[in-house]
Amino acid sequence: MRINGISFEVIGVLPESGQGGFGNPDNTVLIPLSTAQTRVGKAGAFRGSLKVSSIYVEVDKQDNMDATSDEITEMLRGRHRLGTEYKNDFTIQNQAQLLEFGNTMATTLTAFLGSIAGVSLLVGGIGVMNIMLVSVTERTREIGIRKAVGAKRRDILLQFLVEAMVISLIGGFLGIGVGYSIALSLPMMISALSS
Repeated sequence: MRINGISFEVIGVLPESGQGGFGNPDNTVLIPLSTAQTRVGKAGAFRGSLKVSSIYVEVDKQDNMDATSDEITEMLRGRHRLGTEYKNDFTIQNQAQLLEFGNTMATTLTAFLGSIAGVSLLVGGIGVMNIMLVSVTERTREIGIRKAVGAKRRDILLQFLVEAMVISLIGGFLGIGVGYSIALSLPMMISALSS
């Protein structure tokens, strides 16, 4: 395999993990750090540089995550020669923190979408109410004829209630269909945009 005109030998292939939140890890090539610093990259980006922008560490058990984070913090503070009076000049994020952030974002998004749905439901209800009010006003002759023939107030009310329910159900099913179609096509659109 050649990267930037430099030949590399493939010594292993990682198992497929699929699309992630930050791109597709299946499209990643891993090479030794020293090789990246001396042979790959544009001048000033990697070549000859000793700077590392990020390090990924995998722990054997989730229970060891905090202890490993503490050890890495202690080691980096020593390497960076930071005394106790100085703050860290680096950031450590573990999976638990990322999950907590993701859960917070999901909760906020759910509340936001719920409020939008509530407002939409209220507006839809007002719309149906207005349509039925206009319908009743325009059909006063029909209501009068039905009363003259012997229909009770309850029967007429039930007729308009059923009409309102049918209109609402048709609108609801149309909305569910459109929403479901968008939900099915969204992953494909995101995948197309990210690649």
